[in-house]
Amino acid sequence: MVKHAHRTESLTLDELFLHRDEPATEQIPPRNDVQEYLFEGIDNAPPQCDAAGSKIRIRATGGLKQIEPIVRDYGRLTMDDLIKISDKLQTPRAFRPKWLDVMTAPRIRPRYLDINVSAPIKPLVFESVATEWPWSAVGKVFITRRGQPTKVGSGVLVGPHLLLTASHAMPWDTDDSSVRFVPGYRNGNDPRFGHAYVDAWRGVPNQDDVTGLDYVICKLNWRIGERTGWMGSEWHSDENWYYNDPWISVGYPTSEPNGGERPSMEIPVWVQDIDNDSDGLEIETHKFALGGWSGGPLWGWRGGEPRVVGIESGFENDVFDPTRTVFAGGQHLVNLVKYGWANWP
Repeated sequence: MVKHAHRTESLTLDELFLHRDEPATEQIPPRNDVQEYLFEGIDNAPPQCDAAGSKIRIRATGGLKQIEPIVRDYGRLTMDDLIKISDKLQTPRAFRPKWLDVMTAPRIRPRYLDINVSAPIKPLVFESVATEWPWSAVGKVFITRRGQPTKVGSGVLVGPHLLLTASHAMPWDTDDSSVRFVPGYRNGNDPRFGHAYVDAWRGVPNQDDVTGLDYVICKLNWRIGERTGWMGSEWHSDENWYYNDPWISVGYPTSEPNGGERPSMEIPVWVQDIDNDSDGLEIETHKFALGGWSGGPLWGWRGGEPRVVGIESGFENDVFDPTRTVFAGGQHLVNLVKYGWANWP
């Protein structure tokens, strides 16, 4: 029950979830991104198309397959390379477009996790139903390689066309893959934002290891962040800064009932241990992130804005400790963000 001006009004859960903290001050402008689609006929039958106003009709005999843009520009950055850039730049700030509402508090919908357990009560998971800033900066990542099933992960925007995601989710050492990012993904693309493809990325190569350096900075093919907004980033040498307050994480786990079609949220997330990994940090929390959450941000409101402090890397089980979710963070993460701003403004 929520009280308003001496009266009590009963709101549905959906109305509560959609309650706005701070309204937009402008109308969202029309999208001006140029999307290019390439198709090929599977049975050597060239497709034909015609346009009538805003409608496009594509005809093909037999099968038809979309060809996504291939990304081949990727590489490793040394610590020294990043430190040189970091010394020249201030840490970029978060950005909120004036046409998006601000939702400071999370909007969550509890669901039962549909698994067989011996306990009398099934565990709950929380679906993130926030679609405004800064939640609009988090999205789903699709990694497609010809002849193989599409893999999925999560990611977060930290600049106009800068994406942070997990290194182990990226198609290192391949030249036939495409990587697509969909901010605010929820049962498909958000029509306000669309999607973007990765043109290039830089980071420390990683396949399946859980490390404190498990992230990459990606350049997207258009400035989608100017529509969605983006988050800032931060790190601290004083570990107490991570322990003192809880954090938030959002991702797209495929093993939950929605199959990764809607974002899930974990809140509050308390840091339980931190291990140093060169210029990176392994930030350990209780175990919660399932497959597909890789690349999802650990973040919180700091200094009046949302700031990313870690990227989900996986699980780790030390000798005497329980299994924990590990986020990769530290100075290297912030330096990668600065590299992106310096080289892909």
